[in-house]
This record gives sequence, structure tokens and C-alpha cells, in this order.
Amino acid sequence: MRKILVPSAGHSFEEFLDGGHSSRKIIVNLSGVTIRLPYTTYLEKGSELPPQIMETKFLHYGNKRIPIEKQILEGKVGDGSNPYYQLIQKIVSHIWATEEQIIDDLIKNYAVLPDEKWSRQFIRKRLKEMETYGYLSYKKKKRIKFYKIGIPIEIGNEMFDIPKGHEIISYYICKEIEREPNGVYIDELKRIFMSERRWINRIDLFDDFIKYVVDLGCARIEQNRLKFLRYPPPNFPI
Repeated sequence: MRKILVPSAGHSFEEFLDGGHSSRKIIVNLSGVTIRLPYTTYLEKGSELPPQIMETKFLHYGNKRIPIEKQILEGKVGDGSNPYYQLIQKIVSHIWATEEQIIDDLIKNYAVLPDEKWSRQFIRKRLKEMETYGYLSYKKKKRIKFYKIGIPIEIGNEMFDIPKGHEIISYYICKEIEREPNGVYIDELKRIFMSERRWINRIDLFDDFIKYVVDLGCARIEQNRLKFLRYPPPNFPI
């Protein structure tokens, strides 16, 4: 069976690229019989794009170019970018959200950070970085910023469960070192989290996470190796 996404009758390719169920149809060819079906997200799976559209990291038709936003499964984060960038873009993908709304969602809903002063400052720094990189856009109303998704972040193919109740990066650092009774070289952890997963983009931030894991009593450093002691205690959101 072959499935091709096409513009529905009366709709242009520009409208097709802008999305919306009414602007799309799916042509299904099964055993030589071709039928046109209404668009659904279920039928879209495995469908081809029309030959008039070229796909790179963008969808192209004439002068129109739209970035491809990779879908992230519920309860998951991917490799390829900071997991907090991913969750923040998920929060603002459908609504305009204030800084405080984003902070509360990460702390109370996702429960990936404790409700403490340092973690609120940590989120504010990530928001500032995302503004700088263009990952967030915003509008101001009475001096309050309302954020919306900007440039979609790039996500890899490997997915990880969100450890609800735990800070994400320190939890997965512990998961890596738990596997090795003699510990894992810090340089190897740096390779995994900075180069391979690309969850951390600065060496000082990497050092902060190593210090955080040690300060929590989850690990100790011995001869340039990080040795597992226990997982981080759970965050109890208010």
C-alpha cells in the first residue's frame, strides 16, 4: 500500500504547507485501486509528500520554506538538544506562556526540578539562552513577556523517559555511572552528555552538574572517575 499526502480540492500547496486537516487529503493506492481519504494523523503515518515538495531540514515549495518540527512522544525527551529546551518548547507550542507559568509547569507538572530558588534561576537562564538562539519568540503586555515557540529545536532519534520527580540530567548521569562498579571517567561523561546527546552545551554547566550530583550524595569522585552511590532524592512539588 502506498499513501501520498496531497492538497485537498480548492486548496493550494501554500495552504497545504501551513497545515490544517481541511487543506490535506491522502491518496491511497492499494492493489491498483486508488482512493482519496480525508486527512487524519493516523493515516498520515508512513505517507509520502507530493513530488512538488522537497524535504531537507525544511519543507520547500517555490519560495516558501517551513522548518520541520520533530514530534516528541509524551513523557519523553530526545537527544540532540538540552532537555529543558525541549520541555519549554512543548509548553509554549500551543499557548503564549509567561516566565512564571513555564517555571511552575516544569516544577509542579513535570516535577523535574525542586521548588527552590536555584532551580527557578536555572530555568530563567535557559529561557534567556533560548531567546538568544531564536528558539523562543515573545510579546510584551504591561512589561510582562509572553513566550511562544520560535525556531524548532533539532532532536535526534534516541528517546529517553522523563524521570518525573527527578532533575533530568543528574538522574541520567547517575544511570550511566550505576552500570560501572568502578565508576565512569568524567571525560567519558563529558563526551556522552556534551558531544553524543548534546544535552549540555557549556563546560561550566557540565561541571555544575557533576558538582550537583556529588553534593547530593549520589556519587563521589575517585581518580577522575565518578562512582555511583545512589539516585537523587525525588522532588516533591508544592
